Amino acid sequence: MPEWKQEIRRRLGPLKLDPSREESIIEELSRRLDDYYAELLAGGATPPEAERRALIEVHESEMLQRELATLGIYGVVSFDVSRRTKEMGVRIALGARQRDIYWAVLGASGRPVALGLLVGLTLALAGASALDRGLAKRFAMNTHDPLAFAAAGALLVAVALAAMLGPAWRATRVDPMLALREE
Repeated sequence: MPEWKQEIRRRLGPLKLDPSREESIIEELSRRLDDYYAELLAGGATPPEAERRALIEVHESEMLQRELATLGIYGVVSFDVSRRTKEMGVRIALGARQRDIYWAVLGASGRPVALGLLVGLTLALAGASALDRGLAKRFAMNTHDPLAFAAAGALLVAVALAAMLGPAWRATRVDPMLALREE
């Protein structure tokens, strides 16, 4: 059986977890990977193929995490902008143009998104360096691929923009008199 614990320990290293917590995570993940590896071998896979497929399974779970992050960004940003619908209606009643509303939304919601991208990029680069010591050398992967980092950042920016502009567009359609009456 492959030695999963070393690889899991390398991936968890940058997180600086409590040692007892880290060991329990390593044991659990190692046990699950051993079970999956044995299941693949019982199904007729060769040992190298079973190891490769187990690592692909780990990669697919990471893809699910990216999808959840994307949905989370959309939900939080969209909720934040939609909360300000009345405020935007009042601004329109006071003479703001649609362009002003869009810029206000981009300014208020864009700062946290930009900060999140900066922090995420920093952590991703740290994680890529950790992977360089393990999986990347073994499978000849380039963990510092600028195209991959740019594509991930562009995807998250596009999701954040869609989340900002949808509610902002609806807010510009609010009847200013209704917004003033509610205030």
